[in-house]
Amino acid sequence: MLQKLIALFAISLPPLTALQGHPLFLLETRHQRWMRSSDQYRRMGFRYFAPLPLIGLVLGIILYLSESGRSSALMPPTVSTNLVILLTLWAGTLMAGLAFDALATLSGFFSLHREWLSGRYDLLRLTPLTSSSLVNAKSALGQARLWRWAALLAGLRLALLIMTFMAWSAWFAGAFVGGSLLTALWVGSLVAVLWIIEPFLRLPMLTALGLLIAARSHRTATGVVITLAAMVGIWLVTAVLLGLAGNVIVRVGITALLCLAPFIALSINQGLRSLYQDMTRSSIQIAVRWLAQADA
Repeated sequence: MLQKLIALFAISLPPLTALQGHPLFLLETRHQRWMRSSDQYRRMGFRYFAPLPLIGLVLGIILYLSESGRSSALMPPTVSTNLVILLTLWAGTLMAGLAFDALATLSGFFSLHREWLSGRYDLLRLTPLTSSSLVNAKSALGQARLWRWAALLAGLRLALLIMTFMAWSAWFAGAFVGGSLLTALWVGSLVAVLWIIEPFLRLPMLTALGLLIAARSHRTATGVVITLAAMVGIWLVTAVLLGLAGNVIVRVGITALLCLAPFIALSINQGLRSLYQDMTRSSIQIAVRWLAQADA
């Protein structure tokens, strides 16, 4: 089932197959043998992802039943316990996303930085492993360790969307009538899919950014500060882009936006993929160059 979801969303598993014979991969997964099998990895991700949408569905039904007697079909739910619960869950999911970004970047940083601290990096340089092989292996290992947490975050987002839709279904049905309801559902589904799969697209870029910082800064405190500062910068850029998108929606108008929604959603999806892939590739290339300069 998870494999079908991955194929549907065009999500790639971490590059485990290419690492099967890599000595660094075998060394670091000696106590985590489940990481060596793609099938076991899919099952692990499924266990993290699958329960959350079901929990969201059950809670959404409970919220709907408790709200349906008080809400008008023409007005959003008023300030109530249910609305406070939903807003709290939205804020919690947002914080979970920020925590995931920080965890992924710091994980990439410490995966290479620990080699410097332990002195093992000097031993690795005496082996036939090149700087490129080392950085790419560390990047793939970082993705492998955190991919299940990306699945957990995706499950949280899907569960929250299900809860919100169930709790406000009466208002959705009243606010959008006939064809506009179908259009709104279509547009909402496209946006929801993009939001759900975004952690998987973002993960390689975050781990590569951490490796880039580790290749440049060999001091723990300095590296952590730079990593957190980079994360704040990414969050500010994201906030600015969301603000610009909101301004475009206001200027274009909701009707025109609904007509262009499929094209816009596909463009955003492709744009995000290209941006994250380019940033990942550039970060790894620069990290390899910096390590080669340090070795010279």
